[in-house]
Amino acid sequence: MLTDESIRRTAILSFCRLPLHFPSDAAPTAFALCSPRMTPPASPHHHDTSAAHPGPGAPRWARRKDQRPSEVLAAALDVFVRRGYAATRLEDVASRAGVSKGTVYLYFSNKEELFKALVRETIVVEIDRFGREMADSTVPAAEQIRAALFRWWDVFGSTQLGGIAKLIIAEAGNFPALAQFFHDEVFGPSQRLIEHILESGMARGELRRTDAAVMARLLLAPLLMKTLWQQSFVQHCKVDSDIEPQRLLATHLDMTLSYLSFDRT
Repeated sequence: MLTDESIRRTAILSFCRLPLHFPSDAAPTAFALCSPRMTPPASPHHHDTSAAHPGPGAPRWARRKDQRPSEVLAAALDVFVRRGYAATRLEDVASRAGVSKGTVYLYFSNKEELFKALVRETIVVEIDRFGREMADSTVPAAEQIRAALFRWWDVFGSTQLGGIAKLIIAEAGNFPALAQFFHDEVFGPSQRLIEHILESGMARGELRRTDAAVMARLLLAPLLMKTLWQQSFVQHCKVDSDIEPQRLLATHLDMTLSYLSFDRT
């Protein structure tokens, strides 16, 4: 039986397999989960370990070139979440990453491509990974659902990545193509993944029959709402009656899985 704690550990370890590097002086974000990766291994072609492993006080240009795309993405996450999509400029991202604006253009042709790369390298890759893990899983459907929702929260909802969802919802009207991209690569696949788990559980007789498409949305909706609440009211207001995310998620799962169970006594 999977416990909530083991689910959270699995989620964080899975996310930390992403080859991303966080700028040493930037504010904590989702990338901070993978802080051990901030120091790259020494190159066999260089014997100057101080150049291969620049210390905290070393100039940013001393870092290895293969780190730069990841550092640009980490900087982009910070700037996009703080300023929004419309107000973000590539020169701001470059400054945050400690590189020139020209360096950003070496890897990303424009702001839209940078944003898409950020989403794909942080959120989409995790959805794909979990989907592959669950494809042929023999774990009971109820435990898969519990694992999926806790993992979604730990990797996305509870980190700075949650600010991307807030950004998309706030700016969809001005950037419909970007909203469509996010729907097609994040919201849609997330819903289909939960639908697949539900349908498989129903087919195996583990869950009672219901509308899987509707139930998938009902399962995900409170997580999205809690993410927006965290990114808006909790961060910027005094909230007297806020509920701990894990407590909300546990109650939400107990209620939903009770409904889906054959034993509802």
